[in-house]
Amino acid sequence: MKKSNSTPNKIKAKLGLKGVSDPDAAKAFMTSYNGLLNNPKYTNPPVDLAIYKAGIDQFSALIVDAEDGGKKAISAKDKQRIAVSKLYTLLGHFAETACNERSGNFQHQRFYAGGSQSQDCSCAVD
Repeated sequence: MKKSNSTPNKIKAKLGLKGVSDPDAAKAFMTSYNGLLNNPKYTNPPVDLAIYKAGIDQFSALIVDAEDGGKKAISAKDKQRIAVSKLYTLLGHFAETACNERSGNFQHQRFYAGGSQSQDCSCAVD
């Protein structure tokens, strides 16, 4: 007889960006923003998406400014990365909760599903 598991497989977003380059982090932020924007499956995110987008844009601009190696520019970029990473984490946890344990729903948020679900969540939004 087949054993049934009464608890669903929990979908977890892989949100850690430690060791990821700044341009790749900016790409991950923008990809998650695009997946959340105007998506009827996920309403009322915990972060205003306009604020999130403004943070991403500022981080992207600071990446370019920091290329010259100036200490102030690098410090500002690092602080902005931390700020946007916190928003990214909040939105990732929101997507985990709001997906109702359906990996198809989660895919639309463009976060990477870790844990028991091991698929790249970079598909286009319906």
